[in-house]
Amino acid sequence: MRKTIISIIIILFFAVSGHTKDIYYIGVLGNTENAGTQCIVNTFDLAFEQENTKNANFELKSIYINDSDGEDAVLKQITAQNNLMAITGDIERKHKDIIEKIKNIPFVSVNSGFLDFTTPAGMNTFRVCPSDIDQAKQLARFLIGVLKLGSFAVLYSLDDDDYAKQADAFRETVKKNGQGVMYFREVESGRKDFRNILINLRDKKVGVIFFAAGLQQMTEMAKQIKDLNVGATLVSTDELFQPAFIKGAKKGAEGSIATSLTRPSWVKQISSFLEKYEVRFKTVDSHMPFAYDTAMIIENGINENNKNPQDLINYLKKVQYKGATGDISFDTDGSRQENQICFYIIRGKSFLYRKLSVSEMDLINKMR
Repeated sequence: MRKTIISIIIILFFAVSGHTKDIYYIGVLGNTENAGTQCIVNTFDLAFEQENTKNANFELKSIYINDSDGEDAVLKQITAQNNLMAITGDIERKHKDIIEKIKNIPFVSVNSGFLDFTTPAGMNTFRVCPSDIDQAKQLARFLIGVLKLGSFAVLYSLDDDDYAKQADAFRETVKKNGQGVMYFREVESGRKDFRNILINLRDKKVGVIFFAAGLQQMTEMAKQIKDLNVGATLVSTDELFQPAFIKGAKKGAEGSIATSLTRPSWVKQISSFLEKYEVRFKTVDSHMPFAYDTAMIIENGINENNKNPQDLINYLKKVQYKGATGDISFDTDGSRQENQICFYIIRGKSFLYRKLSVSEMDLINKMR
């Protein structure tokens, strides 16, 4: 009798062991005090919770990699973690040294900034959302081709090196499409008084002011454009696309134009997931749809038997995926090939989505 019981236990043990799923981990690099990082962690947790019920052979789990622990601790955690397939997050310039030291694991960023992230080409970095440079270029095309605006001034803050790159991209796109830039200059870090600059731009009859800067400087700029009756439209990338800008600039915000990574249609495409997300986490960050697509791409890669990081890197270089944020594939440098950038115009106290017609989208896509 005792031998029979032992035999049954052994059989049950191997039966259970035979159905144990492999577990693969996705690291989320950042600091959860950052709303974007917390959103990415939440999105991965909920997405994997749902998808793991569908996968017979493996499970996906996210692990949080806290960059506030310091570079050495981060590198130690990354190298020690078994089955770590990829690292994602709201990846910033402060992570540059970590990325340079980890070449055998793919990094997938859902951050539009840190413009040097996807260089050098052919490595292990992929950006799943439009970069700030992508946004600056598309904004210039939209203003010229769709809104028929001209007489441009371009300003950028010295607060961040990326602002100069945005400004250069906007200026060069304006020039390539047959318009001139009447004024181009840097603005000191932390500067709040723009009156001398704006009086000069008013005298030049500038029609559009592109300002690559942080929220505080853009808010002050908008208020002073209104106070001095400059008569120009303030435009920028998604740094301007924040309710805090409207609240701070007040009447000066009226008519300002911003790009955004967020478009209304993605809500319909993942409505079921979004409902569950809002019930559990209450608020939705603009990173969410890109984090969701990142989770799905990685899951698809593993489903297609790319079960080590190098295979997953090779998979991402060739991937063609139809996601909530549109068609996703990557250039040789890891930048997303097709970017569906949206445009919003401030009216009253709201950002109004400026939907493009098919002919307007065709026009923009044909512009240089």
